[in-house]
Amino acid sequence: MIFLTHGVILTSCDRWPPLVGGANRDSLSFYLKISMTRFLILVFLLSCVFIFVGCKQDYHFTGKVLFEDGTPLNAGTVVFESDVYQYDGQIQEDGTYTLGGVKHGSGIPTGHYRVYLTVPSAEDGSLPVHPKFLSGATSDLTFEVTPESPKQFDIRVAKSAD
Repeated sequence: MIFLTHGVILTSCDRWPPLVGGANRDSLSFYLKISMTRFLILVFLLSCVFIFVGCKQDYHFTGKVLFEDGTPLNAGTVVFESDVYQYDGQIQEDGTYTLGGVKHGSGIPTGHYRVYLTVPSAEDGSLPVHPKFLSGATSDLTFEVTPESPKQFDIRVAKSAD
C-alpha cells in the first residue's frame, strides 16, 4: 500500500522505515486516524449545511383575482410580502396569476404574508379596486404558506367607490 503525506511517499512493508521527525508505524497510524476523524467531521458538517440551507422548501401558487360580483381584475400585480421577503405575480386578462417560478429555489418559502395589489389607474385617474387593497399596511388579505397550504389562492376584492 502506498501513502502520500507531507509530500513524502510511504510504502507499507514489514520493516517500516523511520518517518520524518522520527515517527514510527504507530504514530503514522495515529496520525491517519485523527485525519480520518477530521475528514468525517468535515463531511458531516458540510452535509448539514446542504440539508438545512441548500434544500429549503419553497412553494408555488396560482389563483384568480375577482371582484365581489365575480368578474376578474384583468391587470396589475399580486404581491405577497413578509418582514423578510416580497414576491409578486402578474395578473393576466382572465384574472389569473402565478407566484414562484418553475426552477427549484424560485418559489415562496414558508411564512406569514400580507397580500396586496398594484393596479394601473384608468385614463381619468380612477382605480379599479378599493384603495385599501393597494398597500400591505391597509389590506386585510393575508396568507400563511405551509406545506399544507392550498396551492391555489383566489382573492376577492371590492371595486373602487369612484
